[in-house]
Amino acid sequence: MLREVVGTFDDAADEAVEHLRGRGPADRIFYTASALGDFGLLWVVFALLRALRGGAVNEAAARRAV
Repeated sequence: MLREVVGTFDDAADEAVEHLRGRGPADRIFYTASALGDFGLLWVVFALLRALRGGAVNEAAARRAV
């Protein structure tokens, strides 16, 4: 069931951005987003950005990022 839902979503998302493939700026943006997503790096970046705001909650975000 879940596999079908995810597959349907994936197909719809793929179709929605198909017209952007092969265009320089879009390719660079999506490649960069994909590279940041590798190994959870994107979440580390978000945690570090949140930590820069300061405060106790954001200090915890910094600890999690490290």
